[in-house]
Amino acid sequence: MDNTLSILLSLASAQSLSADATARQLNAAKVRNAKASAKPIKLVDGGGMYLFISPSGSKTWRYRYRLGEKEQTLTIGGYPEVSLESARQAHRAARWLVERSTPPLQYVENEIQRICAEDEAKSRNTFKAICDEWQSATEKTISPRTYKHRAQMLATHVLPKIGCRPIVEITRKELREPAFACDDVGFK
Repeated sequence: MDNTLSILLSLASAQSLSADATARQLNAAKVRNAKASAKPIKLVDGGGMYLFISPSGSKTWRYRYRLGEKEQTLTIGGYPEVSLESARQAHRAARWLVERSTPPLQYVENEIQRICAEDEAKSRNTFKAICDEWQSATEKTISPRTYKHRAQMLATHVLPKIGCRPIVEITRKELREPAFACDDVGFK
């Protein structure tokens, strides 16, 4: 699913934007049966949303809106990947943003940046990331054989179990559980 669509659908869900007063003109049969012609076609659904049908036959949901003095168009997604109902939900979210003078595309870009920053912070603070940093810092202070042995033991016994988890979520109690005991390889 496209980032724009998924973010707008999440916003619609979070704001409970399940219905609006917009008079809708399209139904699933009209959308499915719409055919391309020599010139582009716009099938209007209402509230600025329409289905754009190119001469090649591709169908795309779009939302035309005005912010300030500037008219803009937001591409919601292609049909049939994006159903009529999903397009309407995303349209409701985009209209909600426009009513608050927020350009929908700017909102989507900001959300993508926020999500990426959160993901990056999570990946920087995983047990594996911290472990790799520790391994790099101690590599020159121990023998190559010890370094290799340590790396092998971590890769075999520890990283598969907790490597991808954020370090703050790992508890001492969890590490002492029998399923995690590594006494046979020298970890205690």
